[in-house]
Amino acid sequence: MTELQHEHEGDSAAPERKFYQELREIAEQNNRDANEVTEPDRLTNEAISTNIHEQLRRVDNVPQNEKRRNLTEHTQLDRNQLDAAVGYHEEESRGLEWVQTDKIIGRNDKKEDGWAHEYDTRQGRIAEIAEAIIRGAADDIEEVFHPDNPNQRIKLIEVSGPEGPIYYVEDGTHRVSGALLAGLEQLPADVYRTEYPLEITPKSDAETRDWQDKIGAGLIDGEFNKRVGSDGVPFQTLTVRSEVVPWIRTTSQWDMQKVSQAYEKLYPGSLDNLSIPRDALVDPVANNYFMVGRYDEWAAQHPTAV
Repeated sequence: MTELQHEHEGDSAAPERKFYQELREIAEQNNRDANEVTEPDRLTNEAISTNIHEQLRRVDNVPQNEKRRNLTEHTQLDRNQLDAAVGYHEEESRGLEWVQTDKIIGRNDKKEDGWAHEYDTRQGRIAEIAEAIIRGAADDIEEVFHPDNPNQRIKLIEVSGPEGPIYYVEDGTHRVSGALLAGLEQLPADVYRTEYPLEITPKSDAETRDWQDKIGAGLIDGEFNKRVGSDGVPFQTLTVRSEVVPWIRTTSQWDMQKVSQAYEKLYPGSLDNLSIPRDALVDPVANNYFMVGRYDEWAAQHPTAV
């Protein structure tokens, strides 16, 4: 074979070698990706125990009666208000992750004794959970937080906001209370979130009109789409690209007020610089004036509130 033939063969084989090399690199990367553990899944029993031990060291000197009082006074909101106001979230979580306990405010029902409340059939349960967390043995960590059993984990719904998230409990209210009583600043939980763009179906004509008004007011960035159901009946859905706050979609001014007040308590000043005045979120009358374009009239009548 001549030198020219060698040269020609080398030139023609080079692209093929490059092609197969790229295939090998892709296969190797896919293999690495498949074996890579995402950050939330690194929350093993041992890692959780170590983190909790460090947290507990910071609260060793806090008297138990003060922890109990903090449990009673911890911000609470009826999760039904949050669920009705937000109402849509991912079907699956992304694995265990650390959540700030002071931002967990939604429980199944609002009680006078707050997060210290226990049902008659579960008296003493919160203290038992707190004691297990403080012991911090592997069995205790698994019993409370279930890093090895996803179906039994604390499940939280995240509600985003302008300064940060708040959460309500889907499953594990007593365990959240036990973590609060133990003095934890963070706890591991599965978190379910709302992902944008979001496509939702209004439940009534009144809700449709309310969302249309809020799109017109610039509170929701979205648009309505015509759809036809499997039964041939037409209906509308709303595609939400973004919104001033997720609970803006509620048609209940009471729910909007309560969620806004709870959010502002956790994030002071967070509602001050939005496209809707702060008072129109926390005062139903101010909200009425804002939605009909007469907020300046309300503000003139309430100069100290603005």
